This record gives sequence, structure tokens and C-alpha cells, in this order.
Amino acid sequence: MATGTAYYNLTKPASTENYNVGVWNTNLDMIDAQMHQNETETFTGATSLANGTVGNVPAPTIADKDKYLKGDGTWDTPSGGGGGGAGTDEMTLAEYNELTEQQKNDGTIRFIPAGSGGGTSTPLDMSNLTAFREGAMGVVATSSTETNVSWSGGSSIGCTFYYTTPIDVTDYSTIKFTATNGQCYDGTVSQAMSANWNLQIGLQIAAPTAVQVITKTDSRWAAVEDMNLANHTYEGSVDVSNLTGTYYLVINAHGWNTVIEDITLDTGGVYPSQIKYMSKTYAEVSVDKLDFTQLSAQQITDLQTALGINS
Repeated sequence: MATGTAYYNLTKPASTENYNVGVWNTNLDMIDAQMHQNETETFTGATSLANGTVGNVPAPTIADKDKYLKGDGTWDTPSGGGGGGAGTDEMTLAEYNELTEQQKNDGTIRFIPAGSGGGTSTPLDMSNLTAFREGAMGVVATSSTETNVSWSGGSSIGCTFYYTTPIDVTDYSTIKFTATNGQCYDGTVSQAMSANWNLQIGLQIAAPTAVQVITKTDSRWAAVEDMNLANHTYEGSVDVSNLTGTYYLVINAHGWNTVIEDITLDTGGVYPSQIKYMSKTYAEVSVDKLDFTQLSAQQITDLQTALGINS
């Protein structure tokens, strides 16, 4: 006995039957009609009063190449997309930090809403440093996570060094480190004799060019933590939450025996809403200080549109 197919009830003869040409033709007509309907049925968008219908979407024109199809059936420009330039995306700061450098430079404008860091910790490579020191002092990068500072007992104790690669602190809230101090100058005191001789770790906008004998209030410091206890281990941190841009991590260690370890750049605390574009950050800055260097004219237009400013 003949049976029917599941969806369109096309006749299927039993294995013991001869196939009827009339039945075959009927089946073909049903298939042809459905294929024609699939080709010509047009998608309709939803309205405030009715749901949309399934069908072929309207063909985009050349002018629609960077637009998206809305639920009402029309092509529209993504918010902040510039109408023909960069795409846009919204993500958390933690999600942005997971992107590769290639992804950060793919031309997408990324909106980072204000929030609190979930806690990413990026180790600083401590293997490359530049040092200025007097004869009684030694500075050695013993590994990518450790620097050894030594005082040999003489009175020439000046010692300033910095990690050669500058750090962009825009996305970070703190710089954390461990400092294990031994004895300091003259070998008898338990703490530095004056603020000028404190062990200082902090950020400066310009790289040092000589030994610095300064206090933590000196204008060269953008942020600094200083320590004066000998024979003591510090689990220290430098607050950089109010800083943006690039700085050098500088250490003044006049007359100290100390091992500095495990410097990390941490996201935490609260950060402002910001826009990320081509690996650069645009947040809480005046328009005349926006960094448009190395951007094309179209990229500048896209970014200005996203920021809501005039060219």
C-alpha cells in the first residue's frame, strides 16, 4: 500500500507496487510549487501591532554594505559606526584585555562601560633595566621577575634605575611588588636616616638620566611608594588609578640591600567609561588632547563620530 511523506504527503508506492506516472507528476508539481513559493516569499518586518513573516530578506545596496538588518525589515547603521567606517562593539575591560594585539587593531571601536575590574594581573618583564649607580652599589636583573640591589659597604651609595620599556598604565589601577630589604647604609640603623634615602618605587613620565636623590614629594613622581625599614619584607603597591598614558617604572635604592620581585600590573578598583580604538584609549580627556596620530582620515572620522565631536 502506498504511503505519504512526512511534510508534504507526497505519494510513495510500496515496494510491491508499480509506480504510477500520474502520481509522479503530481509529486513533481507539488515540489515545483513549493520551491517557487520559497523563492518569491518575502520577509516582512515586525510592527508595533503585528509579528513579521518568514521569507527572503531585502537585498542590500552598495550603500548598505556596513549596515545591519533590523527586525522591522529595514537596513540601518550601527550606533556610533560612522555610517560606513569602523564597526562598534561593547565589552568589559576584562574582555578587552583578553584580545590579541591584532584584534585590538582591527578597526573596531570598542565601548568599555564604567565598572570595577574583576582582577587581571599582568607580570612586568623585569629583565631589561637601565641603571645609574655609584661605586658601592650593584644592580642586577637576575630574572624576568627579580632584581637584586646590593650595597658593598662603601659610602658611594647613589643608585637609580628604571625598567627600560615604558608602561601604559591607562587600564590598570595598581602596580604591585614585593621588596625584601636587608641592611641599609652604614649597616647599623634599622631604617633609612632621612627621606632622601628611602627605598622608592614609582612612576615618572621621563626616563631618569642620572642618580636621583629626592623625596616622594618631588614633582618627577607621578605616583610613588617609599619604604624605610631595613630587614623587612614589603608587599607593596603603587596606586595608578588616576593616571593614563605611558610612564617609566623608576626605583631609587641608595645604600640598600634589597630584592625586588614579582612586579605586576593589576586591574582592580573602579575605572571610567572609555573608548578603545586601534590599541589606544580615549577617556576623560579634552578634545584637543585626543591622540589621532597614525590614524587614517577615515579612522579619525569614525572615532570623532563615536565620541560625538566635530572634526
